Amino acid sequence: MLKVQSDESYGNLVHAIKAPLTPHSVLQWRWRVDKLVDEADLKIREGDDSPAKLCVFFAFDASRLSLGERAKLSIARSRTGQDVPAQTLCYVWDNKLPIDTGMPNAFTKRIRLIVLQSGAEKLGQWISQRREIVADYQRMFGDESEGNAPEARGVAVSGRRRQHAWPRPVLFRRYLSDALSAAHQPACRSCGTAIQSHV
Repeated sequence: MLKVQSDESYGNLVHAIKAPLTPHSVLQWRWRVDKLVDEADLKIREGDDSPAKLCVFFAFDASRLSLGERAKLSIARSRTGQDVPAQTLCYVWDNKLPIDTGMPNAFTKRIRLIVLQSGAEKLGQWISQRREIVADYQRMFGDESEGNAPEARGVAVSGRRRQHAWPRPVLFRRYLSDALSAAHQPACRSCGTAIQSHV
């Protein structure tokens, strides 16, 4: 079990992978949130916040992006000193948007979101999620993918602000169960945040 606890900040655990995807690739996990982010509004930059988020990074060829998008991505990589993915799909627990809402991140189209849980009805409960990752990818990045799905290159679990989220180990069925259950050796990027993992 992984516990992400943040205090006026965020915690971000990143697990690098290299996984070819097929139409049968499945992403499964369980998560629990005890408190929402009251001021969150994913439609605007000032409200870009969520108590729990699980993201998948894709090895998309950035040279296929428009000049403007390539320039923005280059700036992001330069500022962070990291190899920021050209495409990231995030599953979020929101406070008000309808379940199954799909939208770009308020800051960048390089990140796109799908709302899987919303509101307070299931707070404090373990919720199982199962996603057909290629179908979700095509839904959110079909304008760029030309019908193809690149490799998955990473999975990240994050919690923000004064919230608690306990996502259990993540797995891609048939491909990544061994790799991703090894999350007790995480690459932790955080600021003022405690991240604990237990297998």
